[in-house]
Amino acid sequence: MAKYAVGCIIPTFQNKGLLKKHLPAVLDSLPDESILTVIEDAGSDDTAAWLIKTFSLRAENIELESTTNAYCADANDLAPDRHVGEIRLGKKQISFQLLQTRHNVRFAKSVNGAMLATSAEYVFLCNNDVSPQRDTITVLLKQILEDLSVFGIGCLEYASEKLEDPSGKNVLWFERGLFQHSRAPDQQSGETAWVSGGSGLFNRSHWLALGGFDPTFYPAYWEDIDISYRAKKHGLKVMFTDQTFVIHQHESTHKTIFDQKSMQRTSWQHARYFTWKHASLGQKLQFLAWQPFWRAQELRTLLAIGFNTQND
Repeated sequence: MAKYAVGCIIPTFQNKGLLKKHLPAVLDSLPDESILTVIEDAGSDDTAAWLIKTFSLRAENIELESTTNAYCADANDLAPDRHVGEIRLGKKQISFQLLQTRHNVRFAKSVNGAMLATSAEYVFLCNNDVSPQRDTITVLLKQILEDLSVFGIGCLEYASEKLEDPSGKNVLWFERGLFQHSRAPDQQSGETAWVSGGSGLFNRSHWLALGGFDPTFYPAYWEDIDISYRAKKHGLKVMFTDQTFVIHQHESTHKTIFDQKSMQRTSWQHARYFTWKHASLGQKLQFLAWQPFWRAQELRTLLAIGFNTQND
């Protein structure tokens, strides 16, 4: 397989409408001679058929980079064939590959499989509800190339074209026996707690060395915080720039599959798993001591969601 300096991975699950809406912006942002990978997670709609027809893709065997790391050892989750083709946009040529999973594996495993199947040195992870700006990938690539110790770099996110209330830079801290996170008070270039798995550029070599996303964070939430935290433990840098942005309209398919209560419960579970995974001995003792408090907080949150739902 040909090597590419930069590529993009879009994980998607039976939501052709989001791809049709946001894919043009992704293609516009990709540099010449880059590779786009869309991985369709065993959805029941015609997303794959639409992509094959629209971009005249042809079937071809998958070539995967070998790895011994447990997180990335998910090649058996991929369908045996991929579909490939070329997209020409003016003078720009982009290689396109469509991957499909054998069964629904959700976000972490989909991305891990796509990372094994792409040959890009730097990969922009992009949710199917994200529209990057024309310069987004170019700006991120230029900055990540300035320091080979950078694991990943994120950018500003806006929820709409109004460009209000920016996010993208984050903070993470330990308090009352639990790791907690939020948007950073400032959204200026510098280090960040994590790079979003929906709009960040990653050094693929570092990614594979770390093993990719931990699939224990199923179906979603905290996996990008976890891999960024592991990167920092290995002496790598996790960065943010305010020099470009994406529009992230948060139309995620999670909302169409999992109800709000299930999503909140998953978030609490993953917060506990992340804390136990990364806490020091002293922090683990605090974690155990504070569990009754946080379990009560979780119960109140879930009950409030149920109450609000009944009154909608």
